[in-house]
Amino acid sequence: METLKKPDISPDFTMEDIWKIKEYNSLRWSNMTFEELKAELDESSNKLLAEINAIKADKGLITAG
Repeated sequence: METLKKPDISPDFTMEDIWKIKEYNSLRWSNMTFEELKAELDESSNKLLAEINAIKADKGLITAG
């Protein structure tokens, strides 16, 4: 079995890059159990939400509490 290699993304981030990422993730996820996939997506989602909240906090768009 061939080792799955991360796609090379261009500095300009084109539509072709999006398709490369989509194909890579599709192949990678096809061998995961539901629990593994859910754990990975939960981790990514939590990181993204933390980044969004940090940006909002920097701009004064959210308050504590």
